[in-house]
Amino acid sequence: MATAVHPGAWPLWLIVALGNITLNVLLCPVYAIFLSRIVLAWALDRQVPEWFSVVNERTNAPLRVIIIAVLLGAVFYVLTFFGVSLASTTFFGILLAGLTWIMPGLNAILIPYRRPDLFQLTNNTGRFLGLPRLVWYGIVWLIFIVPVYLAAFGYPVYQGLRSSGTAYLSLSNTSGVGVALILIVIGIVVYFVMRSVNTSRGINVKMIFQELPPD
Repeated sequence: MATAVHPGAWPLWLIVALGNITLNVLLCPVYAIFLSRIVLAWALDRQVPEWFSVVNERTNAPLRVIIIAVLLGAVFYVLTFFGVSLASTTFFGILLAGLTWIMPGLNAILIPYRRPDLFQLTNNTGRFLGLPRLVWYGIVWLIFIVPVYLAAFGYPVYQGLRSSGTAYLSLSNTSGVGVALILIVIGIVVYFVMRSVNTSRGINVKMIFQELPPD
């Protein structure tokens, strides 16, 4: 560690800094496209208004949602000039992303038992050591992703609580977890509002989950 922080090691830190900047710049369009596909799927499943499902004819992409994702990112960036911490944004960003990364593995484990009808439509109906291969895929996925998530979120929180006590907890609640909880509540409200709207139109949204999507 002492060697790494030596003044003569500045080329190493320059490379690390440039690599970090380049990685984040390259990830920006990736996440914008990634988020737009999630919202497009919501719209196709009638979980958000159909306005979000419009695909631009020229780009063959949900351009509206991509622009919204970029603008929201710009809003968070501008807020940093008014005292909003990027660390706090990362804090609740990681918190909200947890289910996105964990649920695929959990779903893979449960689907052979909870929805055997859908499981039979997949290409992973074979078994290994008495369990469906899909279950093993889910277990392997969780073995990798859960420790990563704990290292990125759980361990820093634990260390912060040990070193700062209630002050760190207060900061997390006001700047990170609090915002995450607000967004979760908004999502729940949107879900039930759209469910009511679809029911009033005579649409049975539960039918969506009776079969696997074509992709």
